[in-house]
Amino acid sequence: LYRERIVPLLSHEQQHLHYNFAQRFCNNWGLGPGKYLLIMFDEKWFWGMVTRNTAKSFEGIEKNTLSAYHKSHINKVMGVAFVGAAFEDSLENGCEGFKFEFFRSQVSKVAQKRQRQSRINEDGKRVFDGEVIRNKGDLFYVDVAITGMDAGTALASSEG
Repeated sequence: LYRERIVPLLSHEQQHLHYNFAQRFCNNWGLGPGKYLLIMFDEKWFWGMVTRNTAKSFEGIEKNTLSAYHKSHINKVMGVAFVGAAFEDSLENGCEGFKFEFFRSQVSKVAQKRQRQSRINEDGKRVFDGEVIRNKGDLFYVDVAITGMDAGTALASSEG
């Protein structure tokens, strides 16, 4: 037994609705016995840059140092996972689980100009004279990403 318990702060009407939903869900929405496939999905967020503080060093491999002013400057990328459970009559009888798909959330864009691979020349300047990555008018995908903002940052303080 636990000394403390956290319960949702629901009104009596909301509790009743939750209870009725749970009953219908457990009773297969009143469809009776049979074979069912329950499909669920959820979003997952990943940092666009992950530092490896515990990485081991090896001779011959140059150390790569990454930096950011704040974690809110690092993009987070979203993926959507679809899973399923096949069962007969009731979930309480057990089920067979399936992983259907994991999609990286992306949006298509149209290239506004020809883009080439970049490199650093002898003077330390970045030049774009490598192979063509995409031509003007080509469709390509970019991640649907967000950056965070903490309370007290410039935008938040200007609103208050």
